[in-house]
Amino acid sequence: MPKKVLIVDDDEDLLLTLEDGLKKYRDRIEPVFASSGKKAMEILRREKIDLVVSDLKMPEVDGLDLLSFVVQEFPYIPFILITAYGSLPIKLKAESIGAIRYLEKPMSLDQLAEAILEVFDRDMLMKEEFTFLSAAHLAQLIQYEEKTCTMIVTTKDGKRGALHFDEGVLVHAKTEKEEGEEAALEIFTWENVNIVVMKRLGKKKFITIERSLEQLIMDAIKIKDERKKGEIEDTKEKMANEAPAQEEEAKEVDTAELPPMDEEPLGSYKEEETEEEKEVSEPLLSREEVLGSLRTVPGYIASAIIGQGEEIIAIDTVNEERREWLKEFFSRMSSLFFLAFNVYKKATSEDLKSFLSEASGGYFLTCREGKNLIMLFLDHEGDICLAKYNLERTVNILKKI
Repeated sequence: MPKKVLIVDDDEDLLLTLEDGLKKYRDRIEPVFASSGKKAMEILRREKIDLVVSDLKMPEVDGLDLLSFVVQEFPYIPFILITAYGSLPIKLKAESIGAIRYLEKPMSLDQLAEAILEVFDRDMLMKEEFTFLSAAHLAQLIQYEEKTCTMIVTTKDGKRGALHFDEGVLVHAKTEKEEGEEAALEIFTWENVNIVVMKRLGKKKFITIERSLEQLIMDAIKIKDERKKGEIEDTKEKMANEAPAQEEEAKEVDTAELPPMDEEPLGSYKEEETEEEKEVSEPLLSREEVLGSLRTVPGYIASAIIGQGEEIIAIDTVNEERREWLKEFFSRMSSLFFLAFNVYKKATSEDLKSFLSEASGGYFLTCREGKNLIMLFLDHEGDICLAKYNLERTVNILKKI
């Protein structure tokens, strides 16, 4: 599908020329034209635009004013600034606000089209691109490294948002419908996202978020959990409504040909297992039972075994109501461990055996056993030393199962 490009210039003759010339690129570019900055703002508010191309010198609302508006209201939309009045100060100002490309007149139609397509190919937009991490995971790394940057987050179904960080602190967020903490919560619930990390866009002192990143991520996980529960309830209700009709259909089935209930169907005979065979087929302890032994650790909340693909192999918790939420959180923390594992491997050429991290809800201890992770979640009153000892003991037991 062609991308929608808003082209803004007060020279209406030039706009007509561009409209005609860009027809040969219609398979990739769908141009939308505005003869002033004000008209461009109106279009941005009512249409879904993928890129803005604007002239610098215009009456009332010039290119820099429009750029500032886009960065604040639609930070996920890239911006190309064009001017015949090129100078280093203007270029630096445009780049400091958030222009990702700066072009000078005169230029050919093909040069403009090439610049537009480069943005869509992410050759100009992308500084670092991530498709294997969630927004919450990457936000935690940015916080840890105290980076000043903007995360542009998009989903496969067309949702777009931005998270702004100043020295690792999340200060502002924006989606197409929300702003501030509501926008951040929404972005952190998105799955299968594409993330581009750019230099910080917009005003660095523009703050709409007061709560900590950890609190927002925890709340976002709860929201996702509630949504999933709602979907399950909707499915159950739908099945309950369909059940009477299915029962009526079942009554109409002719059962005359069915064998009597006391006749055993063919192929159902199975010899009883000997005691020796039972001992081989049934382990003395299940993984869940082994994890349950960790409940003696002061401050214990939950524990889990997680596979290489972040699937939950086993989980134990003292709070069954939060089981689904804990599954999601354990899976996310495992991604963080594997990321730290790769960084540690490159830096030291050694494997990372264990990992301790702190969240607003408590402490996470992680040990690696083969391709699996054993994770333990404690509250802030928990005994970390005792927990580490018990976790290592549990790993040794699990190796024998």
